[in-house]
Amino acid sequence: MINAISEMIFDIVITGIITLDFLILYLNVKINSVKTVGICKKNLACSRGNKGMFEYEIDGIKHYNAEKTMHLGTFKIEQKYTIYVNKNNHEKFVSKKVLIDYMIFIIFSGIPFLFFCYATFIHG
Repeated sequence: MINAISEMIFDIVITGIITLDFLILYLNVKINSVKTVGICKKNLACSRGNKGMFEYEIDGIKHYNAEKTMHLGTFKIEQKYTIYVNKNNHEKFVSKKVLIDYMIFIIFSGIPFLFFCYATFIHG
């Protein structure tokens, strides 16, 4: 009985840490960024994901840079995408696809977290 409870608490802690990690990544981008639109000029295939090379304009200055974070989906060339540019450094940005990836990971790690909390503390 005690062994089963300790395993469930271990599962709660691990899934809670994973969920919290992705939540912090998501909120860090949302709070410290400016939302704008960029045109994908090139799709860079990386070893574990994809990055887009974008042209965008902030405060009347045009920038041409690659994303700082890889994502799961691919971009279409010459299409406009919503991007989030760092407030302090306009050369660093992430696309909306990265935020969607973070939300998917939050959901997929949050559901087991809620299930383990329910199973341990409420159900029994």
